[in-house]
Amino acid sequence: MPDTAISKILKNSTREIHASIESTPFAQAVLKKEITIEAYLGFIRVLAVIHSALEGCLSNCSDQRILRIWSIEMQRSPLLNDDNDFFRWDLIPESPEAVKAALEAAAHIRQVAGNNPIALAGAVYVLMGSTKGAVILLPLIAKTLNLTSDKGLSYLSCHGGQGPEQWDAASAVMDEVITDPDEIKAAQDTALLIFRKLDKAFKAVFPLQPAEMKYCATGFNPESGNHPVPQNKLDLVAVLRASDACLSEYPYFIYRYGKRGRRYTDADGAWLTTAAELEPETMQSQAGWLAGVLSSRGMPSILLARHLEILSRELSFIQKEDDYRISILTAAARSIGDNLENNIPGNMRKLRAEAMEQSLGRKNDFCCHEALDLISSAVVDEANGIKNAIESLMLWLIDPKRFSKQWIQVLKDEVEYLRTAID
Repeated sequence: MPDTAISKILKNSTREIHASIESTPFAQAVLKKEITIEAYLGFIRVLAVIHSALEGCLSNCSDQRILRIWSIEMQRSPLLNDDNDFFRWDLIPESPEAVKAALEAAAHIRQVAGNNPIALAGAVYVLMGSTKGAVILLPLIAKTLNLTSDKGLSYLSCHGGQGPEQWDAASAVMDEVITDPDEIKAAQDTALLIFRKLDKAFKAVFPLQPAEMKYCATGFNPESGNHPVPQNKLDLVAVLRASDACLSEYPYFIYRYGKRGRRYTDADGAWLTTAAELEPETMQSQAGWLAGVLSSRGMPSILLARHLEILSRELSFIQKEDDYRISILTAAARSIGDNLENNIPGNMRKLRAEAMEQSLGRKNDFCCHEALDLISSAVVDEANGIKNAIESLMLWLIDPKRFSKQWIQVLKDEVEYLRTAID
């Protein structure tokens, strides 16, 4: 390999910071089998934040050279998210400094993706090059923490298979397609920045300072950024219970968005719980804004209204009766839900759902009632100025790959009927 090859340049220029990471107290604790579950989870969350940013940018990258280097088989964020999810109910806090470093790395990745996408090769080098080290970490962490590939160890377990081989192949392609000195320098700068942020993060995750540990939004959803979440563990129990109850009532969330939908529901619930500490008018304004954002992305406002109701109920189970957040959440739910009720009341939706059942030759079919709620809410949302509320919902609800022609036609007809009904 010539000294001018990008992989050789990246290896030489990052040698010092790479050695620093290998000598961190975190890395040494792994080798000595002294690692704690809190430190391991902090490690997983840091990588999840950075991988989510990188893989999101790569999925939208137009530079064909990057697409030759990267392949879908190299995705790691689903595995990292699965590992974090495994500890969901343990409600383990983390180091804010580690989270900050991860978010800074993610922000840099998004910046270069817009300005100079070829620089993403530097981030790929750092994150995929770590697969060889992961092979060493796997048995040590598995034994120390008593974890298995399907119980909190998905990410590291993956690298026991094809991880290193995939990276070796990608590295060879990188050497072939990136030869311009300026582009190599851009990738080198990105690689160094990501390594430095990882070094800072890993130094923060071990040894942990209990007094400094906090609950962070990225602990619930690595894609959610940095927004306030409750620091009271009982509040967070209510948040998770509300998420599960809401997803149970409206399976659409999971059918369409999968595990990612639940992570966003968790993070939104945590944010809403803190927002409930604001003045009632401010809270309602914030909830209304969120309802608009979600509806334009395929989640009609009835879902948020119900989430707020359930969240209020769950908080009432574990908090004092005079917790003012309960009434504020209830009022916010009502302000959103009344919009639908005033235009397409619940009894009307029930009758229309029963008519759908009859048209489709079904009986007591929950899917019809859920679909009627969703499209009714989307119709009202769009009538109130939320753009793409109907289209973003129907994109999935009438997908011919998922649903029958009869179902699709009935839903299309129902949307037109409801549009006319509220004119």
